[in-house]
Amino acid sequence: MKGSIRFWWRRKGSYRRSPGEKIQAKKRNMGALCRINTVDYQGDENSIEGGGPMNLLREIEKYEPYNEQESRDKNVMLGFLKNQKNVLTRENEIAHFTASAWVLNEARDKVLMIYHNIYDSWSWTGGHADGEENLLAVAIKEVKEETGLIEVRPIQTEIFSLEILTVEGHLKNEKYVPSHLHINCTYLLEASDDEKLSVKFDENQGVCWMDIETCVKVSKEPSMQKIYKKLNEKLRRYQLQNRKPSKKSNDSKDIICVDCF
Repeated sequence: MKGSIRFWWRRKGSYRRSPGEKIQAKKRNMGALCRINTVDYQGDENSIEGGGPMNLLREIEKYEPYNEQESRDKNVMLGFLKNQKNVLTRENEIAHFTASAWVLNEARDKVLMIYHNIYDSWSWTGGHADGEENLLAVAIKEVKEETGLIEVRPIQTEIFSLEILTVEGHLKNEKYVPSHLHINCTYLLEASDDEKLSVKFDENQGVCWMDIETCVKVSKEPSMQKIYKKLNEKLRRYQLQNRKPSKKSNDSKDIICVDCF
């Protein structure tokens, strides 16, 4: 590894669940998936009563799945939008929508990651919709809040990836949050790796530009490693389909960190 890396570590107490609690959480999550998917989605977007999140439904409808995981998750998402209430807020304690970002530098050879307090791992940026139907706007807002970046722009405005993510029960602000599902849309964004980074200590312990392949290796979550590998595969395909001259990366460092460990 070239160059020097500034490593600062801030360790906080974390909640650990017993094996029995983990088994029960997985059972609840699987039951939730089954209940969400009991009514097959028929594609009639006008049948949503009460003026539901129509734009989001259309955006997911036109999304072309990359693999079987995305194809099956897309079907569940559409059924969830059609048949469930409060899908955009945490008032739905079984499942709700979130937005994540795969943030690249201008040279497209580094990804911006944060060290997440709850997951105790390097992670992508993202957060809850909290009532906002425009998930691209949510993804951009979360990047700015979690990394301190000011200039963040979409490489493409369409959804880049779909996932249904399991979240184990945990403590947040000294309150227990039960196990639930994140119905997640990921967006492909871009920012300058020359811009100053900062840590949002109530949510993360580090912010880091790292090599695209490194981001998979440093994750402690096997399920997320699979997703990051998928995102990198999709990124390579996107780059082949949308070739353009790129700026030369600052290759004096493989990793550019603020408050990393």
